[in-house]
Amino acid sequence: VDGSPDYVLGGSPDDPRVIAHYEGLKKARSANTSTKKGQKLAEVARVGGVLKWSFIYSAVQKFKTEVESTIKQDGESQTILPNTVSIKKTHGHLLKPTRLDYLRSDDGGLLGDDFFGLDLTQDLSLVAFKRALQAVDRYGGNVGTKRQKRSTLPTWTEMALQQQENMRWAVAGPIAKLWPYQESGARGPVKIFFPDMFEDFGSIRGKGDLRNKDPRCDEIIDGYGSVAASLTLVRPMGGLVSSHLNESVTHVLCELRRDITDAVSFVDFMPEVHALYAERARRLKRRVRAIGRSDDVVFVSPEWVTKAWEE
Repeated sequence: VDGSPDYVLGGSPDDPRVIAHYEGLKKARSANTSTKKGQKLAEVARVGGVLKWSFIYSAVQKFKTEVESTIKQDGESQTILPNTVSIKKTHGHLLKPTRLDYLRSDDGGLLGDDFFGLDLTQDLSLVAFKRALQAVDRYGGNVGTKRQKRSTLPTWTEMALQQQENMRWAVAGPIAKLWPYQESGARGPVKIFFPDMFEDFGSIRGKGDLRNKDPRCDEIIDGYGSVAASLTLVRPMGGLVSSHLNESVTHVLCELRRDITDAVSFVDFMPEVHALYAERARRLKRRVRAIGRSDDVVFVSPEWVTKAWEE
């Protein structure tokens, strides 16, 4: 390598060259810099530990995203010349590794503090961790900008649905039990859940997923905590959530009797037999019939969701 390297990248912690580097690093940190050998060791100490390859991939991806964002903000007609923008020249902040970017967690190189004043070389105490969460919340996920509403990031299912259909099985991990695209070749409709925890059922053509910026979040009524809690399992398993009971819904998530852990079809669903709240269940059934989904929609309970998660 011509000149002194800024970083050292390695494949795995047990690689002989990585081990040798760390052995040299131990000596370098206590070397006498008045000698020639000590000065060379000091250079090793300056570089620090061995970084994961993912650090480079992450930096390049963030660089591309920031450049594309700048172009959109300044006007799509603007052209950024390749020789005027580079990670090293204009986006040096992307080349500051955090502790998790190193192969060995006990080495953080020469990191210092991050944007929020937290020491990246040490484990956070409980108090420091709470302060970090509060700091991120204040900035709404947009470092260096004025406080604003936190942007809603797409779920993994939404991102996967943007891929070609024959590639969607790649995200079907062991937890994605509701995801219709499986490696076995199995296919089916995407499962969309309407949680019955509002005063009304929303608009037939309404859209919303009960995340940030969905006004229906303010319309949740008390007494339906188990329905709301089960949504935290629906999304990781590959299901989508709709805050409106519209024609896209495939599953109505509602309060059923505790001993009912199987899905109940529209035809078989009897409010007086299956539901905890019969009158509300009758209203649900009328709405499903009104939107023309009586052949496709099933009624499920929070217990059904938990059972699916644990299987």
